[in-house]
Amino acid sequence: MPLVSVKGGVTPVISVSPEPLVFLKEQRDFRIEWTVPTGLAFPENGIVIEGQVMDPSNRSEALRPSMQAHKVVGPINREQQEIVDCRRDKEDRQKFSCLNRHTKPGVFRYTIRVLADGKVVESDPTIMNE
Repeated sequence: MPLVSVKGGVTPVISVSPEPLVFLKEQRDFRIEWTVPTGLAFPENGIVIEGQVMDPSNRSEALRPSMQAHKVVGPINREQQEIVDCRRDKEDRQKFSCLNRHTKPGVFRYTIRVLADGKVVESDPTIMNE
C-alpha cells in the first residue's frame, strides 16, 4: 500500500511512496488503498485517474512500462478501463481506494488530493502495470 504524507508549511507538498506504484502481471483485480495520517483527510475527489499515458512518438500506442516511464509526458487516454471504481471510504475519510483490473501493461497518471489545515493539496503521481 502506498504511504501518503504532506510536508511543508506555507506551500505544502504531497509525497506518495513508492513513486511510481508498480504492479506485477500476477496482481490482477487488486484494490489499491491510500491512507493519510491522522489530521489529514481525502476530499470526495481524493484520487482521480487522469488516464493512460500514450507513447509520445506514436500516439495510438500505450507507453510501455520502464524505469523512466513515470517521467514521460505524453498524451493521455482518458477512456482507460484498467484502474476504476475509485472511492473514499464511507466511514473513514483517511482512506481512498481504486480497483486495478490490470488486464494489460501500461502507465497511468492520477491526481491525489488531500485536505491539510483546511487547504486542498494535490500531486500527480503514476501507477505502472507491468
